[in-house]
Amino acid sequence: MTTPTEQTPRLVIDLPPGFTGLTVTGDSEQDAAQVEALAQRTAEAAGQSQERMADHLGLIAHVLADNRARLFGRFATRENTEQEPVTGTVVLAMPELDTEDTDVASVARNGNLVAAELERQYRQRHPASDVRVVELAAGPAMVAASAGEYRLPPEMTGKAQTVVRPEFKAEFQLPTPDGKRLVVMAVTTDSEAGWPAVAADAMRIANTIRFEEPPAAPAEAE
Repeated sequence: MTTPTEQTPRLVIDLPPGFTGLTVTGDSEQDAAQVEALAQRTAEAAGQSQERMADHLGLIAHVLADNRARLFGRFATRENTEQEPVTGTVVLAMPELDTEDTDVASVARNGNLVAAELERQYRQRHPASDVRVVELAAGPAMVAASAGEYRLPPEMTGKAQTVVRPEFKAEFQLPTPDGKRLVVMAVTTDSEAGWPAVAADAMRIANTIRFEEPPAAPAEAE
């Protein structure tokens, strides 16, 4: 998922069967190749030309890269009781921890305190959300569940007018072990009936998040 540096652990996550999406690297040539490959696989099912699908996916990849997102894609729920397929959308980002936010930066190395502070801040910004701290396999995290809507502008959909859709979302935030970044994962669906199944899958995905230590630097020859 992420490229380790000498200080930064590598983020690893297990995605559900049938997941289709983009890994956003920030490298324009590499991302363009992934966009083209995904457009080839999905254009026919979406009822669009490969060129138009590539344009849409390229715009999404650009927006994601600007927001430090590293993964974007969709999956079908495992526990679908509806006649129509219910899909969830995953966006995962690893922004740097805001060092100007002294409330978070001062406790950056303590996962429990960071999660509690993230919960407090999220609740303040989104009072209608159900927000709490949970213990994931990778450590304490803030998780929030909310219902609302999102708007897709014409340039992203190819339609004449803005598309408005309902959105049910589970968002997870947890600090990396080095205390320098946050892992932010949002899983959404526009299906109210399918939301419980998507939320259950979101928790399963979040519990696969783990960090691998970067390889030790080779010893210098004397």
